[in-house]
Amino acid sequence: MTEKFKFNGRKRIEAALAKQPLDRPAISGWRHMPLVDRDVEAFAAATIAFTDENDWDLIKLMSQGQFFAEAYGAPIEFSTDAKEWAGKILEYPIRNAEDLTRLKPLQADNPVLQREAAFAKKIVDHYPGEKVVVGTVFSPLSWVKQFAPGNDSIAHIVNGPEESPIADFLENHREELKAALDVLHASNKVFVDELIAAGVDGFFIAEQYSQRGDISEADYAAFAKPYTDDLLAYINDRTWFNILHAHGHVDLAVERFIDYDVQAINWEDGSDHAEDPTRLSFRKLRALTDKLLIGGISPKTDLTFSNNAQEVEDLLVDRLADVLAETGDTGIVFAPGCAISLEANPDFYQRINAAAQKVSATTINATNH
Repeated sequence: MTEKFKFNGRKRIEAALAKQPLDRPAISGWRHMPLVDRDVEAFAAATIAFTDENDWDLIKLMSQGQFFAEAYGAPIEFSTDAKEWAGKILEYPIRNAEDLTRLKPLQADNPVLQREAAFAKKIVDHYPGEKVVVGTVFSPLSWVKQFAPGNDSIAHIVNGPEESPIADFLENHREELKAALDVLHASNKVFVDELIAAGVDGFFIAEQYSQRGDISEADYAAFAKPYTDDLLAYINDRTWFNILHAHGHVDLAVERFIDYDVQAINWEDGSDHAEDPTRLSFRKLRALTDKLLIGGISPKTDLTFSNNAQEVEDLLVDRLADVLAETGDTGIVFAPGCAISLEANPDFYQRINAAAQKVSATTINATNH
């Protein structure tokens, strides 16, 4: 690090965007907080403590994962287990094609949206100009997946197997699906308006249809891409740091998300996928884009594969060194893709910062030459 300039989190992210020399790589981590994530005061306090303990540069606001379904009035049995992020949806907002036509746009005074905006404002106000703060929003088709049965992310907590209706919607109820997506897109705009008013720097836009086989290219072009493009245009002159999150681990359809008008791309890329031939490596993605690349830490295994803190740190050091070598620049944030497993020892989060500190200024600056 040069003695002429002191980095805080925001300045570090700005320097990484410009691929300038850094004191250490930019880092971040995010996790669900199921015991407090519907209580503004407690959630803000926990998020601030989590940020300060680990010196994150980027704060991804980790809203309760089903908050949009909650905003739409879905009855949910919320988790009371610190290691289980999801609640059990007792009545899905969307079960059939008829339900698609019943949705109405959310209004700004919706109490759930107001709760999320109040939480965002507390975090923004606590770190004025110090950290980059982004809200989390899902694409409309991803919301449909979460509003309906058969969502694989909560398959472990439902009563027996459930079949998703989305394939049927795409084949037989395209007009009804389009109507629902239009409504959810309008609700997304209301939500981002509230978070922008609260002062966020941008959004982590989660796209759950990023893997080949999830959906056809034609259906992605018709039912996914137009909404993300329009949302990005809607927030373009009101935010400066937006991230496209490509959900999934392997066989990602890069062409779906590579050209979105965002500053950064986040995806799953950790040591547990290093040998998969379809893995999207930092090297492959850097060859396709000069956007900031966010990832490198497997949310499932890199902090849980061992109970030995030093072994976890050693793996993270090696992984970070690989990331820097693959990109050849400082335009990265060393972070997870989806939320890191709640099974991880909380002390191990600090090993992310320790790994970043071990990568010397000489090593980082050398990537610029």
